[in-house]
Amino acid sequence: MTLPLNRALSALGRRLGPGGVVLLEGLDRLVFPPPVHCLVCGREGCFAGNVCPSCVASWRRELENWCPRCGRPSSGAGAICGECASRVLPWDRVRPVGVYRGGLRELICRFKYGGERWLGLPLGEIMAGVAMVTLARPDLLAPVPLAPGRYRRRGFNQAEELARRMELLCPEGTGLLRQRVLIDPEDRFPKGDLGAKLVLLEKAVFSGTVVEIDYESPLCRTLSTRGPVDPYGLVNKTGYWFVVGYCHTLETYRAFNLVYIRTLTSTDRTFVRDETFSLDEFWERVKPK
Repeated sequence: MTLPLNRALSALGRRLGPGGVVLLEGLDRLVFPPPVHCLVCGREGCFAGNVCPSCVASWRRELENWCPRCGRPSSGAGAICGECASRVLPWDRVRPVGVYRGGLRELICRFKYGGERWLGLPLGEIMAGVAMVTLARPDLLAPVPLAPGRYRRRGFNQAEELARRMELLCPEGTGLLRQRVLIDPEDRFPKGDLGAKLVLLEKAVFSGTVVEIDYESPLCRTLSTRGPVDPYGLVNKTGYWFVVGYCHTLETYRAFNLVYIRTLTSTDRTFVRDETFSLDEFWERVKPK
């Protein structure tokens, strides 16, 4: 599919909603059916991910000696490289699909820059196949956001397309992300420096870790609090970040503006999330008007 047509269909799909996206993707496959040959070497046949086993095996051989922490070459299979052994990383494991060159690089470039959105299906299936045998089953799939300018030029977010194809790894799919981080779309200039507070809270929200806060409300002293909080989610409104969670001191759910959190520390305690809690519904009740 040409790039202008891909952009037009993407824009129409966003207006029609999720059902419209599914319908347009079905029409896309009807008009532009997937090829019955390997996308890399041209070998005829129907293959998983439209890439033949020989090409996938060649990618695997290039990664026989890789570091499980960063995915870069190491001294042996599964051996942690010297750089990762000497530092603490904010993630547990990286599993690459292949080396960014040759046929794999060409497919990625066609997908990202050539307007061939349909390539998200085979590439996502290849990623899912690798992840199923090398990584633990995830609780959540979180595609990386795309800058608005690039989204307008490209017509879609390639990370979101890949995540949608990998939903078989996660029964809840990508929709669970909305119950962890919610972006309020109201348009105003962002203010404040989130710094280390936001980084710490993001980790606590996704890991279910209790945090200790000292919060000084600008409205009244009775709303100020100090003590443990179970962070359920993060909300961004008009450039301000809020952490929503259960306050053990006041024994209720609260929304804390990060600007007024004087001190914030992580603990070694975890909490069990109440799955009936809805970040959307709570924020609609308490958000500043």
